[in-house]
Amino acid sequence: MMTALLILCIPKTLPVQYATVAVNRPQIVSTKHITPIFDESHRLNPQLNRLAAEPVKATQKTFWNWFKEQRGTEEYGPAWNEEVVPTVSLNTPQLVSIYYQGINFEGGAHPTSFSNAVTVGLIKGKVTPITYDHIFNSTSSKLHVLNSIVAPNLRHQFETRTGRSGDWLTTPPNESETTTVLSENGMTFIYDPYVIGAFSDGSFQVKLTWQELQGHINTDLIPFAMP
Repeated sequence: MMTALLILCIPKTLPVQYATVAVNRPQIVSTKHITPIFDESHRLNPQLNRLAAEPVKATQKTFWNWFKEQRGTEEYGPAWNEEVVPTVSLNTPQLVSIYYQGINFEGGAHPTSFSNAVTVGLIKGKVTPITYDHIFNSTSSKLHVLNSIVAPNLRHQFETRTGRSGDWLTTPPNESETTTVLSENGMTFIYDPYVIGAFSDGSFQVKLTWQELQGHINTDLIPFAMP
C-alpha cells in the first residue's frame, strides 16, 4: 500500500516543444527568443500556451521598441543582442512551471541578465496563473517561509559574498513572486543582479525542498510535496 502511494505522488512529466524566433543583422543586432509550446491535448491548454508565451512576447516588444528608438539601423559601436531561453522545470497534467532566463546587451558597460517565471495550474477545475496564495496553505505559512526562511538565507548569502551587512534584508524583495519556479523537488526563489546587490554581486537563489517546506504547502495543488 505504501509503495502504491509513493508511485501516485510522483508527478508525470509531459512532452514539450520549443519555437525559436531569431534575428541576426551583423554589426547591428542579434536576438533569439525561445517559447515553450505544449501539446494541444494538454489539460491546461489553450490557456497554458498563451500564458507561457506572454513573458517572451513582452520581452521582445520592449527590446525592439527600445532598439528602434535608440539604435535603428545605424552601424556604430557593438551590436545589440538579447536572448531568452525557457526551462520547463515542472510539466504535469495539472501543474506546469517555467523559468525564463534572459541576457540583454544594449550598448552599456556590460550585458544585463534577467529572469521570469510562470506557473499555471488547475484550481477548482479552472486553469489559473499560480501565485503564492495558491502554493502556500495559509497566509501565515507564506509569511513564515518568506520572512523566516528565504530572507535569512538571502541575508547570509549577501553578507558572505559582499562582506557587507545584510540587516536590511528582513523580507525578500517584491520580485519574489514573479521569479519563483517549482519543480518536483521543491521551490527556487531567484533574484536578478541589482535586485539585492550590485551587478558585480551577481544573482541570488534560494532553493528549498518540499521536505524543508513541509506543513506550509497546499498539497491539494502540489500532492507530490507531501512527506
